[in-house]
Parts: sequence; C-alpha cells; structure tokens
Amino acid sequence: MSFPYKKNIEKSMKKFYDSLCEKNKRRYAAIESEKLSHGGVNY
Repeated sequence: MSFPYKKNIEKSMKKFYDSLCEKNKRRYAAIESEKLSHGGVNY
C-alpha cells in the first residue's frame, strides 16, 4: 500500500496523535481508519 499522506502532513498528524490521551488516540485512529477505507487499519 502506498502512503496516502505527504510526509509533512503525516509528521503533523503524528505530533498531534502523540499529544492525545489513550482514549482519544483510539478515537483518532478509528476515524483515520474509516477515512482510508480498505487498508486503513493496516496503515
């Protein structure tokens, strides 16, 4: 699977994700997985 985000966007997303508590990390990951559809969970 190719990466769906540019490196700078992915870096910003990672920084935001790292600032979240565990509960919100799971929520954020679920939303991103839904947005990416097929292969989103693996990504």
